[in-house]
Amino acid sequence: PHTPKPRQTALDKIDAILDLLAVWRWTLGDLLYHLFRLKDEQDEDIKGRSRRHTKKLEKFVRGESAQGVGYIIHAWLNSPYTKVTTNSPDTKLTFQLETPYEEIKPTKA
Repeated sequence: PHTPKPRQTALDKIDAILDLLAVWRWTLGDLLYHLFRLKDEQDEDIKGRSRRHTKKLEKFVRGESAQGVGYIIHAWLNSPYTKVTTNSPDTKLTFQLETPYEEIKPTKA
């Protein structure tokens, strides 16, 4: 007889994704970078995204997902994990318009 699988919680699903990233030796930053990047190493537009990849990105950035971009940014800005130590040089980079965005690593100071 077929035994139904126990329901996976959101945290179970996150752990499964993190396990897969570990197998590929990717960080969460690697995943997000490659998921959203606009240009390749030759500064050309990214080509070859699957239709599924494109549709998921479009739905998310257009605000058609259950949890939109604003929620994610709010979570980053209010997360206890994003606080940079007071003596870190990164505190001077956050939200500085003169600093290229590629050089700003933390979400907030």
